Amino acid sequence: MANQQQLEILQQGINAWNAWRNEHPEVQPDLSGAMIGGANLTGANLHDADLRNAILNGADLTEANLNGAITDSP
Repeated sequence: MANQQQLEILQQGINAWNAWRNEHPEVQPDLSGAMIGGANLTGANLHDADLRNAILNGADLTEANLNGAITDSP
């Protein structure tokens, strides 16, 4: 289940999210099971994020950093 505090930061927008990621590089974001389909995640730093079971249908992931992200797919 997604970390509610982290999900709230993401919902504040990509600038807030990326600033938080820069301030907390040691944190592995837990967005597992989050319902973020249709979200504008352009340029989001999702490096090493746990995205298992996250609903991402229609999300704009253009230029998002997904390196090391954990997903359901192999």
